[in-house]
Amino acid sequence: MVATVAATQTIQGIDDGSGNLALVVPDTGGGGEGTADYPLEIIQPRTGLSTSNRFYKQYPGIEYNVRMGVLGGLYPLTYSLIAAPSGVSINSATGEIVWVNPTALGSPHTITARVTDAEGTTQDITWPLSVTTSGFKFVDSASGNDGNAGTLAAPWATLDKIGDAAASDFIYFRAGTYSSTSHDNWDGTTEPVVWLGYPSEAVNFDLASGGRFIFNASNRLYIDGINVDSNSNSQQRAFSYPGGESNITFRRNSFSGLVGTSGNNPAYLFSTNDSTRGHYTVIQDNEVTGGEGDFYLGYANSHVLLESNVVAGMTNSIAFSPKDGNGLHFIRDNDISLTGKCIYVQEYNSQGHGKGPIVIEYNNLESTGGDQEALNVLGWEQYEQIIFQRNTAQGRFYIRPTSPSNGPFHFNKNVIINDNDTGNTDRIRTGPEGDQGTLFYDDNLVGGTTDNIVDANGDLQGTYRTTYLGTHGHEVN
Repeated sequence: MVATVAATQTIQGIDDGSGNLALVVPDTGGGGEGTADYPLEIIQPRTGLSTSNRFYKQYPGIEYNVRMGVLGGLYPLTYSLIAAPSGVSINSATGEIVWVNPTALGSPHTITARVTDAEGTTQDITWPLSVTTSGFKFVDSASGNDGNAGTLAAPWATLDKIGDAAASDFIYFRAGTYSSTSHDNWDGTTEPVVWLGYPSEAVNFDLASGGRFIFNASNRLYIDGINVDSNSNSQQRAFSYPGGESNITFRRNSFSGLVGTSGNNPAYLFSTNDSTRGHYTVIQDNEVTGGEGDFYLGYANSHVLLESNVVAGMTNSIAFSPKDGNGLHFIRDNDISLTGKCIYVQEYNSQGHGKGPIVIEYNNLESTGGDQEALNVLGWEQYEQIIFQRNTAQGRFYIRPTSPSNGPFHFNKNVIINDNDTGNTDRIRTGPEGDQGTLFYDDNLVGGTTDNIVDANGDLQGTYRTTYLGTHGHEVN
């Protein structure tokens, strides 16, 4: 039997660690109804940065391709260009900005982009784009030579060589396979931290011999368009960076081959615990095709966007694990199917940064691990509110502890498929403390696999599609 459950909801003002924020629990009805749960905010690009930032510089004749990172607002969002050079376009649904053939004529150019949410609220961002041959190095494993100058015409050949580039240089990798490097520590104050796969070319990092990438002083770290195969090496990381660093982006990469031991926090992307808290991390459009461990495991971050990633085929794994000292996170529009936990939120407050909130919305989640969860929340210190809305979730839920000092936790207009925990409200299991008045349920569509609510892709089917499409679950319309 399928049921929906409604409840009255209230919310308190909360502090995300960087200032007081008043959040309102949304009425997440479809078709533009409802209220944004957090103010619309563009976190990438940001104003006032230099040409050492990815958004601000491009080589002439090579495609410029970036995507805006936006928190808050009432989803879905719409993007537009207010001012840009001729030939620049923007995807109105995703905020991806493309200039196929950028020209130095008239450089620096000015770009102004706008995001509009479903309530009609807008935010604009303006930044300069310098189109220049200065500040770029090229690497080509097939035809390059480390004795070359590292130019487009005379590229280097190896990962090791790029340590000779200036900190402000962008590195373009041409098609080919790049073996793991003994140079696994990168200092963003003296070495380049913007690494780009050349457009439309397959760039592969093979870390079979034990390679990993540890970035220190990595403000403005930007990794885009690279296929990373950890190849079952023993390092238990692909990329590691301090949680206290800001303006971090991983976009359009693919990951595979990670192995590790659970207690060692194995992860493709790992932000380490830090006495300071970093801001403005965007992880978008990546694909994970197997491995074990976490895709993203993060400490000491706030204003983090995890968006439009596809995670599949992982075992004994967690897709997203905001672990400790974290502030505002938006986990939005991801597609996750794995054996393990889809999202695991933990908080111990080891650095005293303050906690939360976390907004999880419009995700398609499937945990195939029997006793594993689509969402698991462990907060031994007070974790300020978690909003779980408009998701399709196949798997168990476990929220603990649910004491009066923890939460509140809001579950709004989700599709929940769970063959277990039928004795709990909306089949959401809570800790031994019980519900303590911190869990709120609002009109979730709940059932088991035999109710045939969703198809093999997690999309609504049959009469459920007719009745609930655009109002419940991850599908916008």
